[in-house]
Amino acid sequence: MTLCVEINSQNQEQIVNAIRLIRGVKSVKDTSNIKEVVETKADRKAWKKARKELANGEAISLEELERKYL
Repeated sequence: MTLCVEINSQNQEQIVNAIRLIRGVKSVKDTSNIKEVVETKADRKAWKKARKELANGEAISLEELERKYL
């Protein structure tokens, strides 16, 4: 599969970041048959809380999380 993208001055940084993100991807699945997930008010509230905690330095590292739950 080939992905063609027009890069311009407005989207260049986003495209480059996306390419860096997917460099290690070994396969891509067809998601056309997956049902769309609808974000609820509870989801939005949890997301806002998480972003606030992250901004306030209240987040824990992945290593801490693994020690706690694994």
